[in-house]
Amino acid sequence: MDLTYIESSIEQMEDYIGEPGGQQKLIEVLENIGGVRVGRNWSRKTMGFGMKTSISEEIQKDVLIKELPPNYKRLLRKLAEELVIKRSRRKLEELMTGRGTSIIQHLLFVLKVRSDELCDDVVKRCIEIIFGNEELTKSIVTNSVSAYLVETIILVASESRLKKIWSKHLKGKLEPMWQDDIANFVVQRLIDAAQTEELFNEVTGEIHPKLADIFSFNRPGIGVCLAKACIKYPSAQEKLIDALMSAYYLTEPRKKQYLVPLMLFTDPAKGKEKGSEVWLHGSLMLQYIFRYKNTYDVSKSFLVLDREESITVATDKSGSHVVESFLQSETVPTASKNEFVNKLMGCYSILQQDRFGTRIVDHLMNNGDSALKEKIMEELCKPAPIGAIGAPRYTNPGPMGRSSNHHRSDHGPYRHHHGGMGGGNTSYGARRPYNQHGSYNGGGAWRQDLKRHRDNDDYKERPSKRSYNHNPYHKRDDYPSKYRD
Repeated sequence: MDLTYIESSIEQMEDYIGEPGGQQKLIEVLENIGGVRVGRNWSRKTMGFGMKTSISEEIQKDVLIKELPPNYKRLLRKLAEELVIKRSRRKLEELMTGRGTSIIQHLLFVLKVRSDELCDDVVKRCIEIIFGNEELTKSIVTNSVSAYLVETIILVASESRLKKIWSKHLKGKLEPMWQDDIANFVVQRLIDAAQTEELFNEVTGEIHPKLADIFSFNRPGIGVCLAKACIKYPSAQEKLIDALMSAYYLTEPRKKQYLVPLMLFTDPAKGKEKGSEVWLHGSLMLQYIFRYKNTYDVSKSFLVLDREESITVATDKSGSHVVESFLQSETVPTASKNEFVNKLMGCYSILQQDRFGTRIVDHLMNNGDSALKEKIMEELCKPAPIGAIGAPRYTNPGPMGRSSNHHRSDHGPYRHHHGGMGGGNTSYGARRPYNQHGSYNGGGAWRQDLKRHRDNDDYKERPSKRSYNHNPYHKRDDYPSKYRD
C-alpha cells in the first residue's frame, strides 16, 4: 500500500469513521502499517477458554512482516495518537459507544506484538474513558458491541496495568457483572488474563463463594474459564474442586465421590435433578480438571458412574472428550483407567458403531496393551445377539438436517465453542460409516485386522442381520438417589 495513501487516510480519519464501510478501510490501512493480518490464523470467536495459547502467541501467527520499516513505525504511532491517545474525551466516548470499537480492537491487537509501550498508552487512555463514571461504564460493559473492546483491553494489558485495572475498577464489583448477559464475558476474560497467581487468587476469592449462584444464573462459562486457568496454578486446583463441591451442595467430604456424575448430568441452571443428556459445560470443566496435578479424587468420582451412564457419556459428542481426557491423562492412576476400561467390557461393539464412541475404541486399540486389544477385537468380531441394546442413536433433525437441541445460551460472536467440544447428546441426520468422520477415517491398521476376521468362513456362517431395541441409555429420566444431596 502506498505511503502517500496511508498518510492521506490517517489525515481523513474522521471522514472514514463516519461513512459506511469507512472503518473497514481504516482497518486495512492499520493492518498494512503494522504488517499483521489480524485473525488470519485465529478468530475473535476463539478468544477465551477456546483459545489454545495466549493472545500474544495467536497474534504472532498473523505477523506478515518480521521487522517494520521506520516509516511504518512512525505511521503506526501517528494512527494510534490520532485515533485514541490524543483524541478528545467526548469524541472517544462517541467512538466507544458507537460502532468504532472494531478499529480500536484491531489497533490493540497490532500494538500487542509491535510496541508494548504504545499498546500500554492506548490501554491507559481507553481505561480513563471506560471507567470515567459508573453510568458510562455500565453502558459500555453491558453493550454487545463495546463490551468486546473491554475484553480486548483486559487480554492485551500488561501485568502491571491489569493489576491497576483490577484494584481500581473491578475489585468488589464482579457480582453485578457476572449477573449480566453481556458483562459476564468481561469477568471470563479477567480470569483468562490473570498473569500471576496473586492476582488470580484475588479474583477467584470473589468468584468461588458465589459459584453456585453463578451456575444458577446460567453463567457456566465462568466455571470453564476457572477450570482452564487452574492448569497454570496447581496450588489453586484444590480450591476450585472445593468450590465446585459447594456449588453442587456436596458439603460433606464423603460426598466428593458424587461430584463428577453431578457435573456430567446436572445443569444447575435447570435445577438439582439429573437430566437425560450430558451437560456441555460440565464436560468442558472435567476435560481441564483431568489435566490437574492431583486427579485421584476426581478419578474415583468418575468411576462412580455405572455402566449405562458410562456408555451414555462415551457416546455423547462432548462426553466422549471427557472419556478421552480421562484415558489420556498423565495423572489419573492406571488402576482407575483399567477399572473403567473393564467396566465397558461387553459394550465395545456398541461404542464401535457410534460416531463418538468409536473414538474411545480407536484410542484403546491404538494405545492399549496386547491383552486388552485382543479382548476388544474378539468382542467386535462377534455379531450382537438378537435384541441387543445400544443401537446407534438417531434424533429428529432440525433445520439443515441438524438436531435442533442446541446447548449454547451465550451471546455474541465470541460465544461459540471450538475444537469439537461443543454441542450435546445429539446426532446430525442419518448415520455415516465410522470411516467418514474426520481423523478416524480408516481407523488405523487394527480395523483392517477386524475386517479380515469378519471375512473368514466362520464369521459368514453366523447370522448376518441384527435386531436392536431403542437404546434405553438415552431415555432414562430417573436420577439415582445416591447422587442427590
